[in-house]
Amino acid sequence: MRRGPLRAARSAYIRPFTPMATALFTRWFQFQIFAPDSRLHRTDGVAPAPTQRELVDFIRLRRRLEPYIVSTGAARVFTRRGDGHDWNAAMNLSTFARVAEQAPAFAFGPGLWGQPAPVAAVEDLRVSLPGNGAWFDFWRGASYPAGQAIRTPVSPGLLPLFARAGSILPLAVLDEDGPGAAAGRVVELRVYPGADGRLDFRPDGAAPGVIPMTWNNRDRELRIGAGSGGHHRFEIVVARPGRGIGVERAERPDLTVEHHGEELVLRLPEPPPRPHAPGGLGASIQDGGLRLTWHEVGPDVIYRLKRASRPEGPFEDVASALPASGHRLPPPARGEVSHFVVTATNAGGESEASAVLTVAGEPAPAAEEPVARWDERTERAPTQRFDPGRWARLAGVSVPARSTSGGRTKLAGLGVAAGA
Repeated sequence: MRRGPLRAARSAYIRPFTPMATALFTRWFQFQIFAPDSRLHRTDGVAPAPTQRELVDFIRLRRRLEPYIVSTGAARVFTRRGDGHDWNAAMNLSTFARVAEQAPAFAFGPGLWGQPAPVAAVEDLRVSLPGNGAWFDFWRGASYPAGQAIRTPVSPGLLPLFARAGSILPLAVLDEDGPGAAAGRVVELRVYPGADGRLDFRPDGAAPGVIPMTWNNRDRELRIGAGSGGHHRFEIVVARPGRGIGVERAERPDLTVEHHGEELVLRLPEPPPRPHAPGGLGASIQDGGLRLTWHEVGPDVIYRLKRASRPEGPFEDVASALPASGHRLPPPARGEVSHFVVTATNAGGESEASAVLTVAGEPAPAAEEPVARWDERTERAPTQRFDPGRWARLAGVSVPARSTSGGRTKLAGLGVAAGA
């Protein structure tokens, strides 16, 4: 995908659903979910069943984001130009100095940041996180400091998406998720800690008005102000690994309240202590690849694998937001030496790094010293003293006899001469 402004096509036409066309169609569809409008032309054939499920999940994501879109005007970040929609991330987050150097990315309102994934099959993608503060992986709940690049896992059904720390993200509870959703009265509020935040919640159409909401990060206090938006049930969850992630409705919200227009001041639970450093980091060769494993440190924890060329660092991400205690990499090349550490992250933060593991590939073959280059004009080797015996060995011939004449040594059978 080219650099520069993103271009959101308004329609797509696929014929037929070959593997490459299916992958391209999926990536187009994922990105168009965040565009102001999108439509599909007739397609030849039917997309594979796994692809259909992935597309339905993104349709559900768009429907769930409707309260956020209405409240923030998120769909208006695209500016109409010509027959499509162009928008450059730098227009919305100009404080990020390196934004022009990264792959195409987009902000969706003030609280979400995404990057289209490539069509080609890749295991992870480099994503630059703009601005200050921190960002949360929408799909996994891990948090990362802003202003840096990370490597995030990529699968065909996911587009890298991050929520800014301090965001209050209102998500609709859909009809199939429970009673009351059809009228828009049940709303999941995802709070992303790490900074103070504010949202002017605007109920959709049927109930005009504004309900101001503020998040005090130090006191972990959510204030839902008085408003004329009618009656709502708010299911509040603080986003973290294993809770308040992805498209699905949170099964166990941290707090559920009924709001009838009065002001509510809510204290949300304190986060758990951050996990200890993982132990038992080891490596083995399995199925032609390098398998790194470590000991799990507890529930609702994800892991971050890092690598360096020196044992003291600096370490850079190999993979982040790993849900299990293991990761597969290509085998090390001959002579390659790498040093690995792993950290664990939960709602309380990121652990210290594990002990360093050093992995070395097979030793590189010993390099032969270069053979002296022969200078026909001076009949001498200019870079080193000529060794007639070594020259003969490298040529694969024997040296049956030597003769010396006029200060020169001649090798029988080679027809060359070198200065003594």
